[in-house]
Amino acid sequence: MELLAESNHEISKLAEGMVRLLSINRDDDFLIYHGMLARIQQLSELQFYALRLHGDSEDEAVKLWGDNAKTVSMERIYKGMLA
Repeated sequence: MELLAESNHEISKLAEGMVRLLSINRDDDFLIYHGMLARIQQLSELQFYALRLHGDSEDEAVKLWGDNAKTVSMERIYKGMLA
């Protein structure tokens, strides 16, 4: 759950940064925008699988999904590496 909480915090801060960068509206910063959006996408996917791995839900389908998640891949993505 700590990994999930940390990734939630990072998603929040990345989104906040995107709002600030987009308010500047400079085209030469496209690569920065692209990198931040890619990281937001990775962290969102990480949360999706972490919740299923934890199995903290009333939904039986979510509980069954948990064992199929690969924690090593999730941790590598969180640390900014390739899965």
